[in-house]
Amino acid sequence: MQSLLQQKNDEDDQESGEQVEYDYYKILLTGTGSDKVRTLLFIKKMFSCDYAQAKTYLAETPLVVYKGIESGSASIEDQLKSIGADYEKLQISWEEFIGI
Repeated sequence: MQSLLQQKNDEDDQESGEQVEYDYYKILLTGTGSDKVRTLLFIKKMFSCDYAQAKTYLAETPLVVYKGIESGSASIEDQLKSIGADYEKLQISWEEFIGI
């Protein structure tokens, strides 16, 4: 479940052929948790939707709220913890990340 990509931000590393390994994750909202209102507000913010649509999304859990590299998942995970929402963080393959 790791990907090897060549670094693109340092020409010296590209020339030496060094590769960077990335782990990919998705975060699923699995339930309202301890505060349904705060969970609905989180969904409204994440998906730029109205209250009715947020309610629909919440009824259709599990809901993917993040898919990407581990460093990007930290802020989403912190937000979900702070509102007491039920969520699951899963490591995924490169193929699942890009949608193959």
